[in-house]
Amino acid sequence: MQNEQAKHPAASHNLLTRDEVAAILRVTPRAVNKFAAQGILPQVRLPGRKNALGYLDRDVHALITSRPATCPAPSRETGDDQCQMTLTM
Repeated sequence: MQNEQAKHPAASHNLLTRDEVAAILRVTPRAVNKFAAQGILPQVRLPGRKNALGYLDRDVHALITSRPATCPAPSRETGDDQCQMTLTM
């Protein structure tokens, strides 16, 4: 059983799509891509799919708890997130 979880780390966690993560974080899907590219939010390959990527719910919630409380809510219309720079450092 543990070998299966090592091969597929998502086996015991809920997988979220990019759009679901964007809704939870209240950012645009493009911002989720940036977080993944910067290594802030790890991506996992979806089992049985060649090019599909997802996100573990535990990683998304860890990102939420690491976000400074003084950050204003990001704007969905413009995608501006002033605290994004704080997360990239």
